[in-house]
Amino acid sequence: MHFIRPWFLLLLIPLIFLLWKLWHRARNNNPWLKICDPHLLPVLLQTRGSRSTHLPLILLGLAWLFAVLALSGPSWSQVMLPLYRSTAGNVIVLDMSPAMLSADIKPDRFTRAKYKTLDLLKAMRDGSVGLVVFSGEAYSVAPLTNDSNTLSNLAVTLDPSIMPVAGDNMAQGLQLAANLLQQAQAKPMSITLITGSLPDKNAFDMARKLAASGIKINVLGVGTSDGAPVALPQGGFVKDAQGNVSLNKLNVSALQQLAAAGNGDYISFSSSDSDIQQIIADLPIDTTLAKNATTTRVARWEDAGQWFILFAVICALFGFRRGWWEEV
Repeated sequence: MHFIRPWFLLLLIPLIFLLWKLWHRARNNNPWLKICDPHLLPVLLQTRGSRSTHLPLILLGLAWLFAVLALSGPSWSQVMLPLYRSTAGNVIVLDMSPAMLSADIKPDRFTRAKYKTLDLLKAMRDGSVGLVVFSGEAYSVAPLTNDSNTLSNLAVTLDPSIMPVAGDNMAQGLQLAANLLQQAQAKPMSITLITGSLPDKNAFDMARKLAASGIKINVLGVGTSDGAPVALPQGGFVKDAQGNVSLNKLNVSALQQLAAAGNGDYISFSSSDSDIQQIIADLPIDTTLAKNATTTRVARWEDAGQWFILFAVICALFGFRRGWWEEV
């Protein structure tokens, strides 16, 4: 036998103090003690005996004891319970192209996108999740897993400077995410694209292809329509063909069309967690456990506290007798 919630046993400490105070009061609650000598009282007074006098205290202590034991969760047997694990899968595709170095949102797009990735990993509870990054080429940071904490530790170390090839190959990032979902045999499947780049024709074609195969693509746009210059690692800013500093503006319309091509939704970047909540709400949820979830059975200790509650109620019922506590 053991207790599932043993910290409730600390409630026995005030019980001991209360019983001591009531017992001490019962002994000194006789006004004849102030007039007669104590050794004369047994001869002068007719008493009902200590057994009847202390019975309310005994029942009070038992009621409290049984209630505390019930709260602490006594258990001496185990039961086998079914445990369902959803097979739904989502892959986060994080843009690490030079466009994410724009500082139209402080400190820059990529830093805020990385924090959003961490928030999303923390908020995801059901199914498995993977992480893909892309610039000129796409790379798998981690395959689908139920351990979002490990993914968070990996995401913290990401930086655009570690990417070996500069560029913006969004289509390859989407394709790699789809490969991870199919390898894990996830169902339903979804992709969350976090980007501030302008999708090209290949990205649109890939989104339509994946949507036809049952993969939903949600897009979180990071940036502003005003844009900002793109800082170069060696210093300075990206310039256009005329040698002028170019502003990297977020093309919301193009990203909305990309999300629609992927049979998903476009979510605007927010300083609060409203965008994260919208992404979580848009993720496809497996509602048919019998079809799209694996079932295992695990042993859990059975809480038998309800039996102690019954004894506590029986002891407490005696306290409703008229004049009972006047005898204490």
